[in-house]
Amino acid sequence: MRAARLAALLSKTTGHQALTTDEAELIRIEVAISEPLSETAHTALLTALRTADHFGFERVDGRAHVWATLKKPKA
Repeated sequence: MRAARLAALLSKTTGHQALTTDEAELIRIEVAISEPLSETAHTALLTALRTADHFGFERVDGRAHVWATLKKPKA
């Protein structure tokens, strides 16, 4: 499954457990990141995120995380 592969890549790259949420039309994956990232980790993170339909970065209460969404296939 595409979402499971992306979640595993994000967890491996960041060293944090990815959280996957199943929503109506999409699957959302979020993972915390420790800053600063090494150049290698940063490149691997961006490479993984590029496999998503949408992705972004947020900082909430001083904690950084990235998110990615994948559209669910039409039934």
